[in-house]
Amino acid sequence: MNKKQTRKYTLGDFFAGYIENIGKLTLVNVLFCLPAAVFMVILLLLNMASLVSIAVVFLIIPFMSPFFSGMLYVCSKVTRKEKIDVLKDFIKGIKENFIFSLLNSIIIYVITLGLNITFSYYHTGLEGAMMIMLFVFSLLFLVFFICYENSFLTMMVTVDLSFPELVKNSVLLVAGGLFGHIKTLISFSILGIIIYSIVMFAGNNSFLIASVAALLTLSVMPVLCSYIVVFNSFQTVEKQIIVSAEEKKETENVKKETVNTTVDKDELEKLAKGDPEEFVFLDGRMIKRKSIIKMLEKLNNINLP
Repeated sequence: MNKKQTRKYTLGDFFAGYIENIGKLTLVNVLFCLPAAVFMVILLLLNMASLVSIAVVFLIIPFMSPFFSGMLYVCSKVTRKEKIDVLKDFIKGIKENFIFSLLNSIIIYVITLGLNITFSYYHTGLEGAMMIMLFVFSLLFLVFFICYENSFLTMMVTVDLSFPELVKNSVLLVAGGLFGHIKTLISFSILGIIIYSIVMFAGNNSFLIASVAALLTLSVMPVLCSYIVVFNSFQTVEKQIIVSAEEKKETENVKKETVNTTVDKDELEKLAKGDPEEFVFLDGRMIKRKSIIKMLEKLNNINLP
């Protein structure tokens, strides 16, 4: 069967999509930041009561996960060049992905908390080859998990799959979508350098640092990071998951149409000659000649390498 061509996603497409929708993406970013602000107020109150620990701080992951899925859904529509209704699409992304995003956030919470404890332990000092090997393993696992999440989050908002299928395909796409993951990691590294440069420029001016951080967070950073993840991962998801599923379904449909046909291809070609609207006799039933022509076209597609 002829392979369906997927769209190429260039750097120009990335910037064009962001610039064309910058107002809508900024609004989505604000909608995302509002519940984050609520969580920070709760955290501040808990801190005043001396009830804050790292485990409590990381609860922001499951708390914000539904809103994050809403933002990801909007970013996926920008990537696919679809029309956006900011509030409607943001709420739709939350509602349709609420359960899966919550389940995934629990996994992220446990792994993040575990890695934090692990790296805190390594920070006390590495001694011996075994400790160094464990440290390297932890770093590699962190990179693997980031790549896994890139694929999982993108598929969650773009493909209708069960949770186990999302997990399985996300693991497979760690390698299958490696180029996209590398672009995402490079993009995040560049953002990190820019933010670090801003902090260094601000020097010891805490007020200036806090103001810039608040401005960047409220206007651009969450939605920009989400857009980077979806844009870089979607091409692989589209090619290996969405299009592959469509081609498989199409092949199965063609097989269903031809499985009961006992007439060989040469005989079908003879029957196909003539007026497409005329009825001919095939396998004990009368069908229009154009149906045989369509059947032959599909058979020829299946036999193509």
